[in-house]
Amino acid sequence: MIRERRGKRGAGCLQVISVRYDPAIGRNRQRVVATLPLDADGLPSRVAAELTATERRNAEAFFAARSHELRERRILESVAALVVQGDRIRAALADPGDCPVVIKAATLYGLGAILTELVSAAATAGLRGRIRVPARRSQNA
Repeated sequence: MIRERRGKRGAGCLQVISVRYDPAIGRNRQRVVATLPLDADGLPSRVAAELTATERRNAEAFFAARSHELRERRILESVAALVVQGDRIRAALADPGDCPVVIKAATLYGLGAILTELVSAAATAGLRGRIRVPARRSQNA
């Protein structure tokens, strides 16, 4: 069994616990086999050796589910950050003083190419939305 312990100010750990029947008291006893950092992504072999097959399977399932949850959380955080940064870039483009800096940075880092890839991937995945590009003004008038 794995128990997540949270300490003060976000510090914490994962406790790997082994459960064994103790005939002397007629009940199960829990023993902390190891303490792992919160960001651990699996069991060290020395810890796995102390667990039963069932406990090892449960621990592997815990880390697999946790890995999936962490991946989802990172994706959600990335999308949220992209929305916030996009809003900041849009605001900077609206400011005549900041616009040249944004264009220089966008050229330097290849913003146009990555936006094209992002829009293409989003459309392929079925994400719906409208991208509006203002029409260029005719300079002949």
